[in-house]
Amino acid sequence: MDTHWMSILSFALIIVIGTPIPLLVLYSFIVVRRAAPRLLNPIRMASLACLIASLGFHYSGARFTDGAAGFIAAISAIGSYCFLSSSAFDIPSTPLRAAALFTLGAPACIVTVLVAVSSLLNTDAPPDRTEQMRPGLVCKEGGYGMVGAGGDQIGLYKSWPGFPLIEKRVAGDQSDDSAPKAQMSSCADLLRQYDGQK
Repeated sequence: MDTHWMSILSFALIIVIGTPIPLLVLYSFIVVRRAAPRLLNPIRMASLACLIASLGFHYSGARFTDGAAGFIAAISAIGSYCFLSSSAFDIPSTPLRAAALFTLGAPACIVTVLVAVSSLLNTDAPPDRTEQMRPGLVCKEGGYGMVGAGGDQIGLYKSWPGFPLIEKRVAGDQSDDSAPKAQMSSCADLLRQYDGQK
């Protein structure tokens, strides 16, 4: 299956699975609040920890090498945010509760669409060539596709033996098909660039 159809399939999958998540989490919050209110604070703390870990992972530059693991992590982060947003129902003042629910709930309602569009716009094709530069350092060359655009990219990725599903891009270069072709860096160039950053 080519990259275009994979991106369409992932878009449909995220919409079908992800759209009910805010409603399911809201329902779960209401059930827990009625049946076992003492569990609300531990679940809130776990949701906050999950959200902080997800944001830290994203901003560190790391990524999952497996699409299913990345999808589960994204859904977990969305669910955590939705559960924390549902806590606005505990605000006693009706105007403040309505304002908080709108402010926190609006992103929860549209985040699934944004994640789906992001996955559609940023679909990486499998690498055309990989080269082991050193233990734990792999260079990957290939293309990337976006709606209406695309190009070639090369990246140097660091991995760790105990975490086979995680890698971090430590150096890279790309060229856009819509721009004049420029000379891209080689794997050796990226390795020198990485060594120079230390």
